[in-house]
Amino acid sequence: MALHSMNKMTKIFATAIALVFVAVDISALEAPDRDEMAAAETTFLLRDGVAVGPGKSVVYALETRGLTARRIADGERLWQRGLEQPLGFYGSWLVAFSPERNSAGVLVFLDPLTGDVAERIGLAFPESAHPTIQNLPNQHFSISSRVIDGSLIVDWAQTARPLRGMPVSASGLSPAPSLDNASRSPDALDVTDDGFTRVEGAFRVNPPQASAERIDDRAGLPPRPSFVPDISTAGRAQAAGARSFRASDTGHRLESARTDATEWDRYSWRIFDAQRDEVIGTIDLPWAYAPFFVEDQVLVFLSPPHTRRQTAGDGFVSFGRGLNVVRLPDGQTVWSTTLLEREYRGEQPP
Repeated sequence: MALHSMNKMTKIFATAIALVFVAVDISALEAPDRDEMAAAETTFLLRDGVAVGPGKSVVYALETRGLTARRIADGERLWQRGLEQPLGFYGSWLVAFSPERNSAGVLVFLDPLTGDVAERIGLAFPESAHPTIQNLPNQHFSISSRVIDGSLIVDWAQTARPLRGMPVSASGLSPAPSLDNASRSPDALDVTDDGFTRVEGAFRVNPPQASAERIDDRAGLPPRPSFVPDISTAGRAQAAGARSFRASDTGHRLESARTDATEWDRYSWRIFDAQRDEVIGTIDLPWAYAPFFVEDQVLVFLSPPHTRRQTAGDGFVSFGRGLNVVRLPDGQTVWSTTLLEREYRGEQPP
């Protein structure tokens, strides 16, 4: 009898503890207040997979080993997690996405200072969707987030094509979504004559309730904002032969002009303060444009995959996508890191 009572009390005590943890988990993410939302509005994406925090002091990038937070001033790593794609901020929380099996995924709400998880919210995609972080030869998947009237909206889209050539079983690659199934599926929005498919949708996420509502018909949502860096035709006076591009945070712009086609750094970048329209620095780079922003005389930019001849001896050296931080006054690199390659750049079937 005593043992039975003890077991009963243990069960009650364990249930009480479970209820406490459940309550804490559900209420872990309160709706952000006005100040938190205002701070989140100062954040931006340098490009998909690279988010910049408030004050442009920390960058959150999907590196080869996972989502990594680094201090922009010196590149010090603050924390690192697994392969999760940063989407942006919701109030004071960094939002990241991780794909799962069977057309599923999860949103992870992170403390941007420590990388600790405050909440996880599952996303149930349509069966014809196959969310990924690294795209396949026959499929491109994209996902992004935005805040509309205080609600967190997660947009996604997928395009797929038939994988022709050698059999999929021999290639080891995942097949494209079945075209027959996709053509009959109500969530397949477009199937072209040559077999290309496009599926898209959105989720309305409620972090305080740890819930996500799938939106298959996006007609009621405002169009997704698009960032166009090229502003060469904006009517602004610029040097002959130069093109103008806006920074990812729109606080600066650059005029890019080709200087010498025989040199590696063949483009001259003149960086302007967008408000004062004054030159704050000049640097030579191999590319006419790359996603960039400026913070306190430091240029932060993404470099594309490229191959360069070695400075001494024969042969070439290949570089992946990189995040680079360079001082404008002297052009010296403060730090750099390699990012996860998300596009498929391998061989294509014949």
